[in-house]
Amino acid sequence: MIAMHEEMKSLSDCNVWTLVDLPKGRKPVKERWVFAVKSDSRKKARFVAKGFKQVFRIDYEEMFSPVARFETF
Repeated sequence: MIAMHEEMKSLSDCNVWTLVDLPKGRKPVKERWVFAVKSDSRKKARFVAKGFKQVFRIDYEEMFSPVARFETF
């Protein structure tokens, strides 16, 4: 539960999304929580969209999700 609150606070602090009205005739993209226990026993939660249900040019125009390995830095 603490991990979920931390994730929601992080998303809110970073202004990750903007709340808008849903267009007529469209369904919202479903989402889910993904949980993990890190090697140092920390619990991690991620709030993710089920992007495989999205349709290009209807549900989104572009998607950006940067991922980097720790060794890169």
